[in-house]
Amino acid sequence: MVAGLFTQSDLITIDGSVAEALSAYLSKGARETTYIRPIDAHADRPHLERIELLTSDPNGIHHFGEPLEIKFWIRHPHEMVNGCFCFQIFNQFQTAMICSSYYHGATFSERGSTQLICSFPRLLLNVGRFHLRTWLQEAVLGAEIYETLDGVCAFEVVRVDRSQFAGWRPEVHLS
Repeated sequence: MVAGLFTQSDLITIDGSVAEALSAYLSKGARETTYIRPIDAHADRPHLERIELLTSDPNGIHHFGEPLEIKFWIRHPHEMVNGCFCFQIFNQFQTAMICSSYYHGATFSERGSTQLICSFPRLLLNVGRFHLRTWLQEAVLGAEIYETLDGVCAFEVVRVDRSQFAGWRPEVHLS
C-alpha cells in the first residue's frame, strides 16, 4: 500500500470471488441519487422539488455505456415569463462533462409543476465520480435566477468490460 493515498476506512478485506469483492467495494460507498427539496419559506418561488438519477446499478453505480435517465420535477407557483432550466454533469475534478442540457420558454408558461426527463441511451463517461449542477432562471440576460443547486445526485461510473494497461482511471481522457 502507498502511504498517504488511502486511509484505514478505505480498506475492504474479503475472502471471496472477484464479484463478491467488487460488490462489497461498491456498496461501501453508496451515493444519494435522489434530491428532495427541504421544506422552507421560499416555496412561492420557482424551484426543483425533486431530482431522480436512475443509474444502471443500485447505490449510484453506473456501468460505462449503459443507459442513464434523469427526472426533474420543477415547481413554478407563478408563470415564468421566459423560464429556463439547464443542468450539467460534473466529474470529481469539477470539470463539466455534459454541458448545458437545456429547456426553456413555453415549458414553464403556466402555474404548476413540470416534469422533465432526460435520457442518455448510451452514456459514455469515463470512470470516476460525478454529480449534477442545475440552474432555474429567467432566460433574459440579467433576469432573476430562481435557484442553483450544486453537488446533488452523486454517482460513480465503473468499467469492467475489458482491461486497459494500468486499469481504468478517471484522470485519463477517453478518445
